[in-house]
Amino acid sequence: MRSRYSAYALGRTQYILSSWHMSYRPKTLELEVSLKWSGLKVLSSTAPKHNTAYVEFVAGFNKAGVTGQMHERSRFVFEDGQWFYVDGEQMESSTQYQFSPPGRNEPCPCGSGRKFKKCCAKNG
Repeated sequence: MRSRYSAYALGRTQYILSSWHMSYRPKTLELEVSLKWSGLKVLSSTAPKHNTAYVEFVAGFNKAGVTGQMHERSRFVFEDGQWFYVDGEQMESSTQYQFSPPGRNEPCPCGSGRKFKKCCAKNG
């Protein structure tokens, strides 16, 4: 989940497509360039059951000076040693989350295990 969010934030379309399950993957994907992602909060995740797991998250964004958030419960499936995104259900969010980029020495939100300054901050 975190790696897909980072790919959206960095505009890495190929990674997004390759991490999407084949049976649900669109042929092409065009990211909205005016949309800037501002943070990710993973609210919950389920333990895998029959190679399927769910992740509920809220992602903050800014579009043309207007801030917003996307709240989704995503379904993932584990195949051939890798997790693939299948689909997601948009959720109503009663809480407005505040998003700010991590500090340079904080762990990178993509889940790489590296510091933000040595990972996605370097690429952004």
